[in-house]
Amino acid sequence: MLAGTALVGVMGVRIFLQSYQPAPHWVADIVLCAVAMLAARRPLAAALTQVGVFAMILAFLPTYVGMGFLGAFVVIFALFRLQVPYRWWMSALVWGFGLCVFARVTRSVGETLSSALLMLVLLLLSIGGAVVWRRMALAAEQTRELSARRMSALRVALARDLHDTVAQTLSHAAMRAYLASDDDSLSPQARQDLDAIAEECTNSARDLRQLLTALREFEGETVETGDTPSDAVELEASIERQRERLLTAGLDPDIALDLADLSPAQATTLAKITVEAVSNMIKHAPPGSRCAIRLSSDELVATARYSNPSRALTPPQPGTGLIGVHERAGLLGGTSEQTLSDGIWELRVTLPLDYQSGTAERSAQARRS
Repeated sequence: MLAGTALVGVMGVRIFLQSYQPAPHWVADIVLCAVAMLAARRPLAAALTQVGVFAMILAFLPTYVGMGFLGAFVVIFALFRLQVPYRWWMSALVWGFGLCVFARVTRSVGETLSSALLMLVLLLLSIGGAVVWRRMALAAEQTRELSARRMSALRVALARDLHDTVAQTLSHAAMRAYLASDDDSLSPQARQDLDAIAEECTNSARDLRQLLTALREFEGETVETGDTPSDAVELEASIERQRERLLTAGLDPDIALDLADLSPAQATTLAKITVEAVSNMIKHAPPGSRCAIRLSSDELVATARYSNPSRALTPPQPGTGLIGVHERAGLLGGTSEQTLSDGIWELRVTLPLDYQSGTAERSAQARRS
């Protein structure tokens, strides 16, 4: 559009300075320039129209010499910039008719060859300029999309980090307050204050998770906050959902479950630890590798083992997820440890089944928040 407008301006100056030209000649120039102006919106129609105008010039204006033929290169530029179908054929047609118009008024073979060379150079410049323009436009669009994706990833990462740190810290504070409130040596007022603290921490953790869920869903990410099963049967169903996560991530899950009766606190803790372990597998395991989950229990202890291949040479430093696993197990009197041997990373968690005080049940309620 800008090129066509500039060409019209040049033609206006030409008509003013060379008013002796026959009227049909400068009318043809104006028509050709006007067609070039429309090429940005209708490049194929502009090309066909320009070919028609060139054909009329060849038929009725044998002495035409003007600048309107330059509009042909504006049209060719538009054809390639917009990636119009059949652009090569249409460009060849426009260029061929333009060459015939321009070369017809030459008076020698040398002038004809010079005209053809000039037209060829202008053709290459038009096509090359269109290709460069399009690539620059695509690069700019990709840069904008990349910036948007990075900002989206930053928001999601921030939400995930807040969930893994602040929300879990509030939940742990609530559990500790519940545990402390069962101390028989405390006064009724102290117990009431601790219960109030635990309730406020639980509510704050719930509100924070709701806000983070809204943020992640706004960014198009499904939030994985874990399950809150109340027994071994519901825990097995939760583990099956983690199997789907591993399959979706392109990993090979190997799951074996042999669970007896579990309290709600123990089932919830094992479910959330499994979510953390699976997230770690998805993050660090090589594509297609086998990821093992083993959960079993007897009369005394419940054991959970998670393992996957790792390219690391030394055990990774515990992040917020593994620290959370250790704290969750510790709140029920259990232990957790991670090892790296022969390229296999393993997380082992044990929970004593005789840890059945009322505080554990209330801790489970806090974790469900």
